[in-house]
Amino acid sequence: MGDIVPVVQQIPVRVLLVTPLLLLFFVGLMVRVYRGKSAELYNQAAKLPLEE
Repeated sequence: MGDIVPVVQQIPVRVLLVTPLLLLFFVGLMVRVYRGKSAELYNQAAKLPLEE
């Protein structure tokens, strides 16, 4: 465990800040795309005639 500390201290602060932001950005993008597709599928299904 003590071997990790010097490696982490060598990583620039910018990298430590940007990496989680990029991760959040991509997760948000995936959620938007998923919600858009599910809404589109729902709208298509809503227009179908009901089976009797």
